[in-house]
This record gives sequence, structure tokens and C-alpha cells, in this order.
Amino acid sequence: MEVDHINRDWSDNRPENLRLATHAENNRNKGAYHTNTTGEKGVAWGKRDCVWIVNVKAGELRVFGRTQNKISAILSARLIRRVLHGEFATS
Repeated sequence: MEVDHINRDWSDNRPENLRLATHAENNRNKGAYHTNTTGEKGVAWGKRDCVWIVNVKAGELRVFGRTQNKISAILSARLIRRVLHGEFATS
């Protein structure tokens, strides 16, 4: 088990901001990587088809859909993360 910071601020060590988590759960509570160019975790631009791709990792990477609307892709990714990752999902 690991200690997870609920608000993702490592300097905030108040007891109400800490919870026990598995390594996988702790990873789910991370934000988007600094190399993310779309600005949203789980949303990627598909150059070949010119569509937004929604992909979320839950054990293995899963592609959940493709759309030409970025807002729709963002909302879909957030909903899927909330369903699959529960309280460890990032918004």
C-alpha cells in the first residue's frame, strides 16, 4: 500500500488529504503528463483520421471512442474515468 494525496499536492500532508491506495490507484490519481498536447488526460488527437480519440487505462489501455468534437471527447473521458476509477479518478 502507498499513501495517496487526494488533491495531488505533495506538500499538503493534512490527515484529511491522505488515504491508503494501491500503486495502481495512486497512479490513477495523477494528472496529465507534461508532454500531453491536448490538455486533457485520456484524450488524444488522431492525426491520420482527424478525430479526437478517448482512451482510458484500466489494467490495459482501452479505446472507448472517436469523435470530431473535442468537448465531447473530454466529457466522455471524464465519465469513463469516474466509472472505472471511482474515487481515484481525476477530473
